[in-house]
Amino acid sequence: MKFIVSSSLLLKELNSIAGVINASNTLPILENFLFHIKKKDLNVSASDLESTMSTTISLDKSDKDGIIAIPSKLLLDTLKTFPEQPLTFVINDENFGIELITDNGKYKLAGQNGEEFPKSPKLESPAKVVLDSNVLSSAVNKTLFATGNDELRPVMSGIFFEINKDNVTFVATDAITSAEHAGRVLLLGEVGGNADVVLTLPDATGTGHVYKFIVTVTMGSNTYKIQCPDADNVINGTIKNMDLDGTAQTIFGTASTSDTITLNGGTQGGQVSDTLTLIDIAANLWHVEGQMRTPTGANPATPFSAAVS
Repeated sequence: MKFIVSSSLLLKELNSIAGVINASNTLPILENFLFHIKKKDLNVSASDLESTMSTTISLDKSDKDGIIAIPSKLLLDTLKTFPEQPLTFVINDENFGIELITDNGKYKLAGQNGEEFPKSPKLESPAKVVLDSNVLSSAVNKTLFATGNDELRPVMSGIFFEINKDNVTFVATDAITSAEHAGRVLLLGEVGGNADVVLTLPDATGTGHVYKFIVTVTMGSNTYKIQCPDADNVINGTIKNMDLDGTAQTIFGTASTSDTITLNGGTQGGQVSDTLTLIDIAANLWHVEGQMRTPTGANPATPFSAAVS
């Protein structure tokens, strides 16, 4: 099997999917890129078993269809040394040896049988969403900061996509921990900026730990949610809400099932310097005190709800 491809184009496309390859894989073949040549198209895939990414490149020339796994790190390191030029790959179909012919000379690599590369699962009745790449990149960048890195709770390391008919909502959440956050003042702005943020409290056990939150940026259409870890935990206390002009004050109390506090920058409070204090006072019980303000003329609304299932 033989094909010719642009060096700079190949390097660009490989870099776009290389991030999915882990440094330590349970299957050695996952340290490879899977090259699948069909007609004059080269489809390259990378996987860590949980996630698979692929890209397609138009070839300058190919003599037949085929499939082979090529070591990812070695190939990337080699391509980085080349200026733009056509690269010729010659594959031995029997022992999967690879000869890379360049303007600078010839290189030999050891490939593997591409048929041994794990197959991507087929999606049954998949939904399709078309997004502008700049919009997707912006949405991910605005929420990525809030993802967690707890290996015991891998779901916290992702971004939640809520797909509706007319829009897509991106949500990231991190868990508040007593070891990292107790006794600290958490700036809602440093952790959130102008993006939707969900912060999950630890399980209340009666430690007496205090967690204080201060809004530090002007909110737009985003929200801050501070929620209990499960429906067994509840929040008890009050939040005072005053108009910015100081003409009216409302005190909102919790219900017996309140487990979530939502600030929206408007009727539920969330002006710059608004504060919340939560204290772990007993098993499954949080105490809250807060000072919120709403825009002049707005009708204050309770920030409390029972939203955790």
